[in-house]
Amino acid sequence: MHAIFEPRRITGPLEDLFVVNAAAGEEMSMIVAHGKKAGLIFEQVYGCGNNLKGTLGINRTSHLMDLTLVPDISDLFDEQNNPLLINSLACGRRHCICSFDYGAFMFWGDN
Repeated sequence: MHAIFEPRRITGPLEDLFVVNAAAGEEMSMIVAHGKKAGLIFEQVYGCGNNLKGTLGINRTSHLMDLTLVPDISDLFDEQNNPLLINSLACGRRHCICSFDYGAFMFWGDN
């Protein structure tokens, strides 16, 4: 296990994005970030940590030290190309849940 004992700036895929939400469970972290491309806002969700029970929602189980894109809830748009954004994100011991601005919610992990 890799531990960080003092605050450190996150680099990598989040460098050009604006973090709007973050949540942590017992052994994992999830981050929601916005970006802008060609005038359109997009939203991406990243996770890292213990994923042995599907906690990160990345469609495989393995421990991840690096931030990894969660494709099933990233870059979502409606038919008019409006972004579908996450209102809230929360993590429990081995699971996560998020609600979207259009009324839907998703949960994953050891439910």
